[in-house]
Amino acid sequence: MSRAPITNFYPDNAVIDATTLNNQYSSVATATALINQENVRFEGVDTRQIFTNPVLIESQQKTNGYTLTVPATPAAGALYLARADPAWPYGGNVSEIPINHDTTGATNTVIGFGTKHNLQAGGVDVKIGDVIRIDLDIQAWTIQEQIAGVTDSPFGTLTAASRAQLCNGVGGQAVLFGGNHGSGMGEWCSLIYPKVNITSAAGNDANYVSLGSAFTITGAPNFGNLVGNAAGANPPAGSFFDLQNDFDNVLVLPIHHMSSANLLARKSFMPYYEGHLNTTYSDYNFDMPPLREATSIIFVANANVTLFSIHLYYNGIWRLAASGNTPVLYLEGQPCNPAAGGQNFGVSTGVFLEECRWGLQILRNV
Repeated sequence: MSRAPITNFYPDNAVIDATTLNNQYSSVATATALINQENVRFEGVDTRQIFTNPVLIESQQKTNGYTLTVPATPAAGALYLARADPAWPYGGNVSEIPINHDTTGATNTVIGFGTKHNLQAGGVDVKIGDVIRIDLDIQAWTIQEQIAGVTDSPFGTLTAASRAQLCNGVGGQAVLFGGNHGSGMGEWCSLIYPKVNITSAAGNDANYVSLGSAFTITGAPNFGNLVGNAAGANPPAGSFFDLQNDFDNVLVLPIHHMSSANLLARKSFMPYYEGHLNTTYSDYNFDMPPLREATSIIFVANANVTLFSIHLYYNGIWRLAASGNTPVLYLEGQPCNPAAGGQNFGVSTGVFLEECRWGLQILRNV
């Protein structure tokens, strides 16, 4: 316990002069100025005998800095293709795209640009038991369909008949199991998630691994080596059955389409986001501002590693299906092509991303 060298006034309560009183306050100030977590605080309790104080090991926030003003055409480097798109350039056994577009929207793979950023010089030492929180924040500017070999422009100038092919028909599970082609509302999504570099400050693309691999945690599957499946598999090979556990370490980006009627003569719309006012079509009241999505990933590290950098990745399109009465998601591998007909009618919709950000906090002794 600590004791300040002061004279008690009580119980006598004698009259004292100003000098004596000032000396009392000076004594208290001198003693309390040195009190820290190893000494008695004003609560009268030694806090280190009660609990171990949490320590903030690292705190970072990074952004690619790409911002647009409605209306605007996004740069080509901000387009992230669907795995089912015939233009997919990343190889048959790769199903993810690193989010690399920089402040201009151009593709930039240099560390320190896009969403690939180093932490401290020499990395940050992560210990078993550290609590790690990674916050993700992305702005989806617009979507771009690839229909029957024709790529739509960011402003949606594909003919109404072609666009309607994407939404017409019965939709839902009937699409996958013998129904008409088309899609149900809310049937598709993409995934955005962080990968980490625990190898080198050079930050080569090959250095980035999944959270589960780096920190030996469960519930963080590796989405990078899944081959897209053709629609109609029952159940789809490589699908995820436990949607809650398998997807609790990702940001789920909905890809919503709808049509005002199941008629080729009517237009189809993206009710969630366009990034512009779509005046190409007469009925453009469904157009909305770009979609902002955010999530937090919190887990406990089960391995001692050096964390050098973080990078965000895009993966999709994922499609809803069913295995009996169990809902599943699978990675779509069939392009959108009405000529294929029936249950082979797939999804090859890409997404233009605008600003993409991540934040990191590492806490110890929590």
